[in-house]
Amino acid sequence: MKNKDGKHKQLSSRQLVSTWRRVLLFFIIHSSLCITPLFADPIDDPLGRILPHNGDARKFEWTVTGGNTQQFTLSCNGKKVTVSDSDNIAVATGINWYLQHYAGIDISWNAPTGRLPRKLPYCNTEKHTASVPWRYYLNFCTCS
Repeated sequence: MKNKDGKHKQLSSRQLVSTWRRVLLFFIIHSSLCITPLFADPIDDPLGRILPHNGDARKFEWTVTGGNTQQFTLSCNGKKVTVSDSDNIAVATGINWYLQHYAGIDISWNAPTGRLPRKLPYCNTEKHTASVPWRYYLNFCTCS
């Protein structure tokens, strides 16, 4: 900073510390806002949390195809489970369907993780479509 005479004015130690705190806070806030959306994966992250053992989460492959209705197509060959879906919610639903109906794993509040068998249970290719246009998480008033 310059004063009226054009000479540089020294900042007091209190002003200097305050300035550095502001700069540091600015970078912390902006870096967390910019980095998180780049690395967050709406399927891979939860799948890694619910199937943390022996690389179980890597036994699933998925593709999001888009579309107006929520639907998923499930297929597996004993080594990989493939889910192709209209959106990420349908991907999670398809993976949950396989875990419940073929692998015998029920993910819930009381059992938030599971372990897949060494050889994945085989399933035929099947397609499921949501019967309602809107679904709500933890809506206890309806059957879901």
